[in-house]
Amino acid sequence: MWCARCGIPEILVSDQKAHFRNEVVKHLRAQIKVEQVFSPVHTPWLNGTVERLNKDPRHTRVPYLLPALQANLNHTPSHSPLELFTGLPASSPLDVIVDRRTHTDPLLAVNFAYESKQLRSLCNLLHEMHKVILDAKEAKLVQDMAQHKGSRVNFDVGDFVLWSRINQSLPNNKPLGQWIGPFKVIEAKPHSFGI
Repeated sequence: MWCARCGIPEILVSDQKAHFRNEVVKHLRAQIKVEQVFSPVHTPWLNGTVERLNKDPRHTRVPYLLPALQANLNHTPSHSPLELFTGLPASSPLDVIVDRRTHTDPLLAVNFAYESKQLRSLCNLLHEMHKVILDAKEAKLVQDMAQHKGSRVNFDVGDFVLWSRINQSLPNNKPLGQWIGPFKVIEAKPHSFGI
């Protein structure tokens, strides 16, 4: 997929893990005719002296740049995730790095007259979105159980059930189960029950 989209690489650079040195990668390299180069893994105690002296910019600038990057990767290009979640206009995280301040800082005014109406609207939309997702998960669960011949249980927390335990095998290697109990169901997990 990657080669179809971006082209065949001239060289493969990887660390020295076993899954990069196996036969499959060797055959792949032979078929696409590329060279493989192994490089040492980045370890700050071996080759990080220069970065430590220069105060590696990742440690100083990433906390400011990461929200800006994450805000630009959303699927609603005209709105930030903060604006979609709270309904309030969001300031850019780059304002901390790029100093565009004048002598007076502008005040952001929030109109509280529309806040409760907008908040109710956002809550209703979130509840509808979660309901659609839960319905889709439930439909998928029912479909998976039907495909795997599973069935819904007819007991719940507080009910008493029997538990099957396999003690021995029959001569034809079929397990011999024994029902013991009753046990009270104390918790329901997604794929099992606690007794």
